[in-house]
Amino acid sequence: MSERDAVTTPGSLRVDPRTEHLKPPTRRFALPRELVPVIEVMWREGVLYHEIAKVLGISCGDVHRLIRERVPPAERTGQTTARLKDGRCSDERLLHGMRKAASVLADAPAISAAERRDVQALIEGWLATRGERAATGGATAGADAASPSQGLSPADLRSELDRFKAELRAGGLKESTVHAYLLGSSLFVRWLAGDYVPGPGYSGRARAFTAEERS
Repeated sequence: MSERDAVTTPGSLRVDPRTEHLKPPTRRFALPRELVPVIEVMWREGVLYHEIAKVLGISCGDVHRLIRERVPPAERTGQTTARLKDGRCSDERLLHGMRKAASVLADAPAISAAERRDVQALIEGWLATRGERAATGGATAGADAASPSQGLSPADLRSELDRFKAELRAGGLKESTVHAYLLGSSLFVRWLAGDYVPGPGYSGRARAFTAEERS
């Protein structure tokens, strides 16, 4: 496994023993290539780059790079268009993607037993926290039945905008920069479509993937 495939574990943090048991477990593990099919199927089900990274505890940049390596440019463009027309909310897309990932994980012989256990624990834990472990697929069926023409409601857009704001701040941007980006809609729409990834290391400037970079 190369250095670029590994995710560095964050440094030690001060933990309050009185509240530590209330926090959900966080797992950080390296990103072996064997797990790429799981990431790919989540992306194909409409889960955004940063959502995949957050759930699996990996780098958002790694997720974006792996998708670019495995998915042809034309297909990536088509997926972006499909996301914009998708009438499901982000939670419905993520739920469907996690269930699909669980099914791919069970059928992928190339994944080692140890990594399978780690990722399976992550997926099952995620589903369990939302009360979905015992679900029979009703929520997914309802999501699939949603008409793409319905689009997002104003409340959904507001929720997505709040998440976008949080991602910008998490990417290390200054408040003035965050405010400037929120004045326009282009970056928000691109972020919603999964084509924009804020990140550190650019002197306070967010990184926007151009059409040339995405191809």
